[in-house]
Amino acid sequence: MSERNFRTVLLAALLCLAGSIAQAADPATVNAEQLMTQQERAEQRNKMRAAKTEEERAAVRAENHVRMSERAEAQGKVLVPVNPQGPQQAGGRRGQGPGAGPGASRATGGGQGRQ
Repeated sequence: MSERNFRTVLLAALLCLAGSIAQAADPATVNAEQLMTQQERAEQRNKMRAAKTEEERAAVRAENHVRMSERAEAQGKVLVPVNPQGPQQAGGRRGQGPGAGPGASRATGGGQGRQ
């Protein structure tokens, strides 16, 4: 490995370590899911699924965020801010869908794998 590559890898490792230390230094920061019971998470999912428009989903998210902010404050914690458009627009989790999967090929029509 060249010295330049070594320095790049070392810098990347140090940045990752610094991020982990910074995150561990503030254990009072939580996300809404950590404050909710399983039943509350299920109810939130159902409300999101029942919302017909993006505006309705944004309202459901905002309402939940206010509730969880109050709960976090009562526990002496800080709720992590969220993207008002939800995790998909923020590049977060996308859920499990059919997807192309392993072995998928554009030449075979996608998702069909090799024949």
